[in-house]
Amino acid sequence: MTKFGQRYWASLTDSRDENLESMDYIIEHGLRKDTTLWRRYIASLFDIELTDKRPAEKVKRISTAKVRSATSLVRKNWLTVAASVLLVFGAGFGTSSYVHSQTVANSPVVIGAAPTLPVGATNEAGQFAWVPPKGWRRDVKTGNEVHYTSPDGKQEVVGKSSMARGDLMDTWQTSEQNAHGGMDYRKIRLTEATFRGWPAVVWEYTFTLQDVPWHALLLGFNADGMSYQINTWYQPVKDSRLSSLEVETQALKTYSLVKDSFTVL
Repeated sequence: MTKFGQRYWASLTDSRDENLESMDYIIEHGLRKDTTLWRRYIASLFDIELTDKRPAEKVKRISTAKVRSATSLVRKNWLTVAASVLLVFGAGFGTSSYVHSQTVANSPVVIGAAPTLPVGATNEAGQFAWVPPKGWRRDVKTGNEVHYTSPDGKQEVVGKSSMARGDLMDTWQTSEQNAHGGMDYRKIRLTEATFRGWPAVVWEYTFTLQDVPWHALLLGFNADGMSYQINTWYQPVKDSRLSSLEVETQALKTYSLVKDSFTVL
């Protein structure tokens, strides 16, 4: 038996005797069971005397456990820091969103066109401005009501403002009922609408004045506690140059341009 073999078998017993015959006996009768086989084998190879100290394996396991514990602690601390960062960021973002939403909620709602005067606009007593047709005759009925009449007298546009009172539709329905006494009055429509986001009413009808037929188209709307009107009436009859359709088309085009230029001040 080699020296390493003797050491190995001796490591399995209570004896360090290197006599081969003695070793044969020890192999049969003297196995130790207080130390693991692999430790005894390694110790025999390197001629190391085993002691009762804590095994290196246990030390390593404890060390590994400590490492794992430290790693776990670091991970927990990192997660805590990350959660804190997210919490702070989330709180900041939430606060920013809240402030932004409150700012939007508390900001005045801008409806319709901005009060920027179009080129060539006429300011009417600080109430509204518009661009009247060129060459038309101006006639101020009151401080808040202005008429423009075409050179041939066959169309008129009106701008008007007053304090808003009561429900818009109710007010116009009353006016419509009073118009029934007019000559040849015929209602075409009286309907709710909007003008640049403001509540509005459109009233369209025909009537006769001094044996001359007229077509009226009125637009009224309320804005910022005021009531405004943009109206027109024209003679829907043909002349020597234009057909009835052409007359109406031109009249509505003129009215549309004036209406689009109307600016609340």
